[in-house]
Amino acid sequence: MESTKVKLSKEERIKNNIITFKIRLGNVEIKKIKSIRFKNTFRINIVKQFLIDISKKYPDLIFDLHLCMNDYLGGNNTTIIDMRNEKIDNPNDHTFSWGISKMDKNIISIVDSSRDNFNKQIFVFTKKYNSNHILFPSLQLLSNGSIYNNDNDENYTWTKKFNLKDNLNFEEKKNKLPLMRNTNIVFDINNLSRIKLLEYSYLNKDKIDFKLGNKINHVKFNEHLISKQFLKLYQYKNIIRDDIDLDDFYNWFKCDNYISFTDIIKNNRYFIIGYGGQYLPYYLSSSIIFKSNKEEYLIYEDLIFNEEEIKIIDLEDIDEHINIYEKNCNLATKNIKSRHNKYIDYLSYDNLIKHFGKFLLDYSNKKNYS
Repeated sequence: MESTKVKLSKEERIKNNIITFKIRLGNVEIKKIKSIRFKNTFRINIVKQFLIDISKKYPDLIFDLHLCMNDYLGGNNTTIIDMRNEKIDNPNDHTFSWGISKMDKNIISIVDSSRDNFNKQIFVFTKKYNSNHILFPSLQLLSNGSIYNNDNDENYTWTKKFNLKDNLNFEEKKNKLPLMRNTNIVFDINNLSRIKLLEYSYLNKDKIDFKLGNKINHVKFNEHLISKQFLKLYQYKNIIRDDIDLDDFYNWFKCDNYISFTDIIKNNRYFIIGYGGQYLPYYLSSSIIFKSNKEEYLIYEDLIFNEEEIKIIDLEDIDEHINIYEKNCNLATKNIKSRHNKYIDYLSYDNLIKHFGKFLLDYSNKKNYS
């Protein structure tokens, strides 16, 4: 392969929150731009520790790794949606709090990742199927194995460590309705995975139980995890059906929908997952994991598990898939065991260091990536 360089301007780094990790003979240094915004340095430190661990195993590795520190590219792009019947002023002149105009709640500022046209080949945590970017292991995988993280919790967040042991067999679990809980909806007008699962759950309560929930109330919206204005926006943009009763649907976004990881794993034969990397605690469970075939984004784990280990389905056919497993528990056990083996072989922290480090070593020998 011809040697090439990925050159990034300061403006590109700032716009896309790109940090360069310079791996040099067992050492890792960070090249970052002061203007790049981060809530905290936790994810930077987790990534750096992972790369240090890789560099110890592969001391000859010399590589400049450009990583978008956002959940995905385009996460900094926003669009303003004006739902007012009468446009009396310019919504671009408004100020916003939690995405809602302080002057009129019918004006929403929301992420619009479709405006991203950055096509230089960098590393990302999430990518669209047709992009040329390179997937970096999910933060939850790194966090759960890193010596940097000693925090344990039952909340749905990638920053916590988890006891992944499942003491029950598939057929010992009582609840057969596919279930999942998340803490957020992903406020992106172009990333609709979770809102569509929430809508489907609301309209098909006998098929799946997918809701938001949290151990504590939201700092802004109290007992709910989003403002009802965002549901109004989804109706306004024809993303969810216009005949849905938003007051009733709003119950799907209440904090008290929370169920602990332990109870979810202990009681449920089936999980239904959407976009994102918050599903680590379930990979080593003795349950079947379903995923909609309409998902538009990939994370690192999608490169590892096949379509049986994480069962890719059309939601309309979910009852049929459940019936297959209910009639053939041996098939369920086979697919679960295969998923466990894949996790241990490729996603457990030491093996993740081995395989991803080998990839970086091979990649760096093919490209002058700096």
